[in-house]
Formats: sequence, structure tokens, C-alpha cells
Amino acid sequence: MCLTSLPNSVMYNMKHIVSTFIALLFAGFYTEAQTIKSLAFSEIESEIKHYDGEFLIVNYWATWCRPCVEELPDFEKINDEFGGKGAAVWLINLDFSSAIDKKVKPFIQKHNLKSKLFHIKNTDPNEWINKVDESWGGNIPVTVIYHKGQKIHFWARSTNYEEMHSVLTKTY
Repeated sequence: MCLTSLPNSVMYNMKHIVSTFIALLFAGFYTEAQTIKSLAFSEIESEIKHYDGEFLIVNYWATWCRPCVEELPDFEKINDEFGGKGAAVWLINLDFSSAIDKKVKPFIQKHNLKSKLFHIKNTDPNEWINKVDESWGGNIPVTVIYHKGQKIHFWARSTNYEEMHSVLTKTY
């Protein structure tokens, strides 16, 4: 039996099924990249204050910072494990605003970052670093963990999955 001898309705259904299958197959390869929100520090500070989950892990990083890039998989692992269970990971990018479209967005897509992403558009970090923590000298990476709105950990250095996991699993 030749395909051309099938009734039109059967041919239409077969074409529809095949085209739907192909579209679904390729959808997995071409997913939309995570978005990054550029905000003033005061807006990010407000978002942090209004976070209503139990734990919030905030990491300040940049694409040009090797230790920052090396620890990103640990943040993604924490986000995968604890996200939706009362915890969230927010990655706050410190690259220049001019690098967002050409460098940061492709980096986010290449590394398949799923955590919530922000970019601080303030050009003078001296305006806001002391608001993150008075002891912070401006080096990155920096990670802050909040528990029910209160800062409980501040690392002005690289951190890792084990350290963050330990903090998140303690009873407060």
C-alpha cells in the first residue's frame, strides 16, 4: 500500500503527528535562556527584604572572576536540591552593564544557569557594598545566606556545596 492511496484525513493526521513530534524533539535543544534582571542595588535590596521563603542564598559574582565561575555549579546544585523547599539561590552579576548582552547572557546560556539572576546596574560599588555587609572590602565572590530575613552567614571568599548545605540543614 502506498501512502498516497491513504484517505486525506489519515494523511493529515500523520503529518500532524510527525510535525508535532519533531517540534517537541527540537524544543528540548532550543530552550529559552534564563533571563537576567538589571536593577539598581536599592531595588535588589528591596527584593531581598521582601523574600518570603525560609532561606535565601545570595551570591555576588562576575564572568571575569575565575573563583566565581568555579563555584557556580555548587550554587546550581543547592538550587536544584533546595529550590521550591523554602530556599532560593540568587546570583547577582557585577559585570559592566555594557557586557550584559554580549558576554553575560551568552555565559548564562552556555552554563545553563537556572537560579534567579540579577545584575546591579550601579556603576560605583562604593555606594552599596557596605549595605551588603560592613566588613566587605569589595572582593568577589561573596555569598550571603539569609534565614527568615536575617543575615546568618557572610563569606567574602569562595564557598562550596558542603558549606552551604551545612548551613541550610541546621535547625534554627
